[in-house]
Amino acid sequence: MEGAEFRRLLQLGLGRAILHVRQNGANGLETEIRDACLVWSGFDFSVDGTRVQYVYDLLNSLPDRSHFEREIIDSLPGGGDTLDTVLRFRLALHLAADGNAAARTAMYRAFLPGPEFGGHVAACLLDLDGIDGFLFVAEQFGSLAESSSSFDWLLELARDQFGQSALDESLRVASSGSPGIARFRSQALEIAEVDSPTASRRSEVAQLSYDQLIAAFPFSQIGTYRRWAYGVGSVTELMRASQGLLLATEPAALRAHLSIFEIKQFPLDPSYLFKLATGDDAQIAWSATRVLSHLPSSDVRALAFQIIRQGRHNRGLSTALLTSNPQPGDHEIVLNWFRQELERESKHRLGMDLVTFWERHPVDDTRM
Repeated sequence: MEGAEFRRLLQLGLGRAILHVRQNGANGLETEIRDACLVWSGFDFSVDGTRVQYVYDLLNSLPDRSHFEREIIDSLPGGGDTLDTVLRFRLALHLAADGNAAARTAMYRAFLPGPEFGGHVAACLLDLDGIDGFLFVAEQFGSLAESSSSFDWLLELARDQFGQSALDESLRVASSGSPGIARFRSQALEIAEVDSPTASRRSEVAQLSYDQLIAAFPFSQIGTYRRWAYGVGSVTELMRASQGLLLATEPAALRAHLSIFEIKQFPLDPSYLFKLATGDDAQIAWSATRVLSHLPSSDVRALAFQIIRQGRHNRGLSTALLTSNPQPGDHEIVLNWFRQELERESKHRLGMDLVTFWERHPVDDTRM
């Protein structure tokens, strides 16, 4: 099998790649297998996750995987706050669980709490050693100058895994001998105060007013703003939130407010959203486009064709924009967009929305 074809099978997560290795060994595909172990190749992390089980099945299909085990272990330090690092640590977790002492040691030595994916990497040590692994990563997080979304994610994971009372007691005991854990515990207690019954536990976030929400939670906690959006029923509060979006200038504030209206329909004049959707900040442009995809409007429909024509980063959402604004002939149009797209992530998004478009607008045409 040619390397390019094998790599394509790996990127799609197809079993033919594993079957080929099982029958033929690596045989000239060592570079492709190494990249599969060290470079995350999914389309969408929220959908695909790390794909570690697929990669580990690939390794287990090899007659001798020792070379690739060393590659994985040696790659752990210095990987940065990336999905590649999450994949490598997840693979190392499998190796350690299989009795590889070098993998276990390397995981502890290489761990660094990155602000975006540090929580996902830390979860590997929780899965490996339970509360002892948690206390180790808590000490590392506690040494940071400030909290991060990874800190919040890790704390929530530990609560779910160990229970609040066991978590509190473990942190209390360990904090006496570790300044880092003591600081982690202090930050956790501050969050617990925000999550108290007067301000809300997770299930009560939606009971907050908009003003209480932004006073209690930093804009970096986008998940909390989404939970609020799912539960809030007050038109008045949504109006306040929409006004807050129009007044927001900092990127973090814009992202938090946009996340609300990715779920709820934006009730005001959307002109500002069009400006954001065609702006230079790719993440904000993507979120603004998702907000606009809920709105029936000829301008929204025109935006779909504009971002396709200009090849913008958010063009993967073009089909979603037409889903709320369909016209005769659109089935052929969105299908051609999908066929012609070359960029991997945009094609994946167009494909997902293609299914939704067909479900919302069924057509009896065998060509489709």
